[in-house]
Amino acid sequence: MQLSRQFKKISIQAGLRGEVTDANGNSVTLQESFNRNYFQLFPSLNISNRINDKHTVTFSSSRRIDRPRYDQLNPFLFFLDPYLYQQGNPNLKPQLTHSLELSYLFKETYALSFNYSNTTDEIQEQFYQTDSTKTIVLLSDNFGRNTTYALTAYAPLQPVKWWSVTPVFTGFYQDLQTEYLETTYHNSQLGFQVNIQNSFTLPKGFAWNCQRNTNPKLFSVSHQ
Repeated sequence: MQLSRQFKKISIQAGLRGEVTDANGNSVTLQESFNRNYFQLFPSLNISNRINDKHTVTFSSSRRIDRPRYDQLNPFLFFLDPYLYQQGNPNLKPQLTHSLELSYLFKETYALSFNYSNTTDEIQEQFYQTDSTKTIVLLSDNFGRNTTYALTAYAPLQPVKWWSVTPVFTGFYQDLQTEYLETTYHNSQLGFQVNIQNSFTLPKGFAWNCQRNTNPKLFSVSHQ
């Protein structure tokens, strides 16, 4: 269901989606079965205020679900070598993410946005070691929560008529909390990334584009 209204300079879009999940699995080899039956609501909201021809402010909110894949649920053992194998996890739950974004647009060209997202039961792959058999299993599992704050600036430039430059700067702070082997771990990191795209207009209607990305620069602190 989706509704939209326009109030002079303010536009509002609101939506609501409901999903029913009914999943059943049965492992003949392990003689195990599982059942997942749940109902989830996923609301969304977008409010945009075009203050004037130069300034626009937008707020959006959403909730989404990421379900585990079949191979992540199937408990079948896939041997990578005599000491390492991969296995699905029938108890794996879907991860849920709630996101917020506040953005500012100047002259329909320059943008500044703040993003917040909080993911619970995040699906990650983890290694588990069995000392008695000297084997390691790679297993997907749910790990606590992952909260991210990000600030992004977008400012296209045109130094000369035939050359356009689009730099994008993103600074972010990520906070993770997980439980592993009955121990709670807390890890936070601060970082940034810069992306620069160049576009050159060539004779006879040709164009040349090149892009430069910096690897994310991270500053981490962890404790348990």
